[in-house]
Amino acid sequence: MNSLLVQPRAWFAFSMTGVLIVFGFLDRQLVVSLFPLLKAEWALSDTQLGTLVSASFLAIALGALPAGLLVDRSNRVNAIALMAVCWSSATLASALCGGFGQLVAARVFLGLSEAGLIAAAGALLAAYFPRRLHGGVLGAVTAFAALGGLFGVALGGTLAAKWGWQAAFVICGAPGFVLAGAYWMTVRDIGTQAGPAPRRASLLKPLLNRSSLAVYLGCSLQLMLSSALMAWVPSFLGRYHGFSVPKAALATAAVFLAGVIGMVFWGMVADRLSKDKGSNRLLVPAVLSAASFGLVQVVVGVETSTATALAALAGASFVIAGVLGPGMSVLVDVVPPGSRAASLSALTFAQNLLGQAVGPVLAGALSDAYGLLDALWFVSGTSLAAALVFWAGTRFYSKDVAALQAA
Repeated sequence: MNSLLVQPRAWFAFSMTGVLIVFGFLDRQLVVSLFPLLKAEWALSDTQLGTLVSASFLAIALGALPAGLLVDRSNRVNAIALMAVCWSSATLASALCGGFGQLVAARVFLGLSEAGLIAAAGALLAAYFPRRLHGGVLGAVTAFAALGGLFGVALGGTLAAKWGWQAAFVICGAPGFVLAGAYWMTVRDIGTQAGPAPRRASLLKPLLNRSSLAVYLGCSLQLMLSSALMAWVPSFLGRYHGFSVPKAALATAAVFLAGVIGMVFWGMVADRLSKDKGSNRLLVPAVLSAASFGLVQVVVGVETSTATALAALAGASFVIAGVLGPGMSVLVDVVPPGSRAASLSALTFAQNLLGQAVGPVLAGALSDAYGLLDALWFVSGTSLAAALVFWAGTRFYSKDVAALQAA
């Protein structure tokens, strides 16, 4: 059966959810392209700049599990629309900040507002689409997130260069209110929310099988590198290759566009390869993680030309985030439908607390001590560890699916 034969309402929900995710991650990643301006105006260190990114990721991690449990018990559409109103408010508030501490507080509120976004979106779309398409659909969910992030980087640098960093926050934050209203009025929730018995177990179920644990840890290690690159590539291009702020922002956006394509592509590849052998959903991320390590070594080489560095960055972007679609599809395969949002929230918790909250500030601290090249080289080692974790997880996927079906 061709994927185009899926009901039109599923594709409509997919499109509307994707638009909201794009704007959510645009607002989240906007601050990265403003680093040079904030550094100059407030005399911030690289560690402080990295903290502006890590603060939102830490807030997402702390809010993820509670948000996922609430989403499993409530209307997912209402939850997503409310999140959009809150993160848009946080973005507008960022324009009013007069110092580092205030901006950190705004970033924390933004992170808390987005804590349940990917979990709610993934659970909603998994209900709309058949299992055979989950890898591609959930890969697209992460692609929407990455697309929003690179739009934030590109627009932030361009808008700030023309009107200042405060205007960039206002222009990018305002549309979220309109989109939240349109989403609430046009999209409907379907599928099974957790009943009384699943509610009591929904916090633990996603953590009680080894396939899920492999996804949580593997994605966290891989996203430690991904978040460090997203935060520091604009500064890397400016310091080592002479790019201006707007040029570095646009180049970074172009580089990470390859990652958007990779998220969908590798999710579809995992779907195809897992038809006959389900454990390939974890083998694909293992191979991608190992490949990303090698590509980053090319990027940080001291003799690497600008053209080669950009090509290697694009290649690394293409494979790094390709782990998310297959990983998310594993999670929805090995837990009951009523616990999917909790399972995806556990992933959000792990990858933000252990990965994305650590990557930018760790790279910033290492950059202050040893320079940005050495910092990125050190952080890239987490991809090798991710490859080993995903490979180990291939041993357990089929057993965990069988156990769920038996239960």
